[in-house]
Amino acid sequence: MNKIKVLLIEDDRSISNFITATMDREGYKIMHALNGREGLSLSTSFCPNVILLDLGLPDMDGLDVLQKLRSWSDVPVIIISARTKEQEKVSALDLGADDYIEKPVTVPKLKEVLKKAYGIYCYQKNYSEMTRNLEKAERVYIEKFLRDLYEHPQDEAELLRQILEKNPKFQNVHSVCVTKICEAQCRSVDDYREIIQALTFEMIGSTYLEVFSFYEKENLMLVYFNFGETEFPFYEKIKETKRNLNSENGNFFAGISRIHKEIYALNKAFEEADSALRYGQYLEMEDA
Repeated sequence: MNKIKVLLIEDDRSISNFITATMDREGYKIMHALNGREGLSLSTSFCPNVILLDLGLPDMDGLDVLQKLRSWSDVPVIIISARTKEQEKVSALDLGADDYIEKPVTVPKLKEVLKKAYGIYCYQKNYSEMTRNLEKAERVYIEKFLRDLYEHPQDEAELLRQILEKNPKFQNVHSVCVTKICEAQCRSVDDYREIIQALTFEMIGSTYLEVFSFYEKENLMLVYFNFGETEFPFYEKIKETKRNLNSENGNFFAGISRIHKEIYALNKAFEEADSALRYGQYLEMEDA
């Protein structure tokens, strides 16, 4: 069984030696930082399960360390401090601390708060994993819907009814676009998926844009849903992506549909992407 990893950020060596020796006997793996900057660095390299944080650090206030930690991490943080003012405790808890214990620290109290904090860590980890699994399951469902819609356009009405009932967010689609990619090199379709999505988001930068994809024989279909109300030069950006991919990868073929204003035009967008790919390939071959 892996040891529970605890990061101790404390400048008082007598206190840190006491906590380290105590927790080592209890089976914890301890990493010690003498100041805030070192503690922030170790919070990413050591990957602790729990952080013990003193407020009176030599280089920066512990509350500032806590605030920075919370900007990138939800690892449970226990404040250990000689400060007894109620406002200090309130400020620490408001900034995201999970517990606050006053010095001097006793062994029973330390064991108690560490056990509680590790329980929080395990809950957060399990919750995050469950959320990722749910999101993955939802993505699989949506991409299956798109594939079914592409392969069985005659069932459009029923398929759209199902997706709109199961995923209400699709009632709010502002616009859709489809890109069909034909790989022309010995390169995996997943590579193209990663490249084109990265380039698209880099250029568009929309937080409302979601991209779903599925395989169609040797081709990759990318379906872009804009859930925001903001217009952006989507078509021009996708064409720029295609040009970049051509320059980076040589023979690369992609067909792009027009921008359609509602989800009910998806089959039309699929047809346009198919046609654009065939036409684009023909032109590329004629120019060669």
